[in-house]
Amino acid sequence: MLPSPDEYVAMLDRAAAGRYAFPAINVTSSQTLNAAMRGFAEAGSDGIVQVTVGGARYLSGAARDGLTGARAFAALGWALAGRYPVAIALHTDDCPPADADSFLWPLLADSGERVERRERPLFHSHMFDGSTLPLGENLRLSAALLDRCRELDIVLEVECGVVGTKPLPQAPAGRPRSVSALFTSVGRPMEAYAHHEHHELPTSGRALDALALSATLHCLTGCAIGEVTGMIIGTALGWSDWGTVALAVALAFLFGYTLTSLPLLRGGLALSAVVPIALASDTLSIGIMEVVDNAIMLAIPGAMEAGLDNELFWGSLSVALAVAGFAAFPANRWLLKRGKGHAAVHETGIHGGPSPRVVGTIAVLAASFGTVVLVAEALG
Repeated sequence: MLPSPDEYVAMLDRAAAGRYAFPAINVTSSQTLNAAMRGFAEAGSDGIVQVTVGGARYLSGAARDGLTGARAFAALGWALAGRYPVAIALHTDDCPPADADSFLWPLLADSGERVERRERPLFHSHMFDGSTLPLGENLRLSAALLDRCRELDIVLEVECGVVGTKPLPQAPAGRPRSVSALFTSVGRPMEAYAHHEHHELPTSGRALDALALSATLHCLTGCAIGEVTGMIIGTALGWSDWGTVALAVALAFLFGYTLTSLPLLRGGLALSAVVPIALASDTLSIGIMEVVDNAIMLAIPGAMEAGLDNELFWGSLSVALAVAGFAAFPANRWLLKRGKGHAAVHETGIHGGPSPRVVGTIAVLAASFGTVVLVAEALG
């Protein structure tokens, strides 16, 4: 089947989040196109079939015209892909600047006519390779193409950024030493991806400890918001201990997952990609926090029965949340060391939420307040 524009974006988002790639097969004829599609189907894998300007020129036969060949390739793709049970996207690959006006822009015009007729675009995505141009000119041309692709719900891939320090032997003087491919999806400006920083995960030492502490404080924030909200509601309504605990646990998971998901959604990831990331990063950590936190609240005599205007309630809850955070830290560290847990968020390069330093400071102050209250209660 041919995915819709939204389905195609979701495919790419899932691949980015899951750290895998879809096979993208260059084809030059109906035979190679059918072979690629059959291969996807037999492997049970979604995939991409694509054609370069040169490949399209060859596909056009005696016409020797890339635009004609690309249109023929798309027509075949539309006619054949629907017969297969996997998602197959159509893409044009590596269009150089010299062919943009005679190849890429006319194909976008074709898609524009289709969209005006309330049909899907002709292609799911295109690639513009401006790496032979000065960077400023490359970005200017890429931005113009991106604007049009955004209007048509088409994904644009461009060669647009300088990365690394190792020079390419064939790089001419005064040119970028190396370039990176940037995928820019429907409705997303290039900056949405260009500003997402990604660093390798530490596997030991203080760096791992610091990352685990940050992950723990992030989980503790959502957990604490939900836990405190649930405790306040249950206590104010006079619910039983277990009813209050059940509400607090439910809200802790809700707020915890939400705090992780919102930055990812704002960063452009599809909901279908965000949900498994949130589940993988927060479930164990919040689960540990909730078991420890509520066990302490139930164990402290009078804590659950104290009213909202009673210092014992707030002191007990403060200490319980602080201890819960300490209990979850080893689990987060263990998961991160193995590339799991909060590593799923780290791999997206998208970070958000309250500052860990601010959350840590609040946690220390709350724990200190709670300790003073419980000591005074014990001595009183």
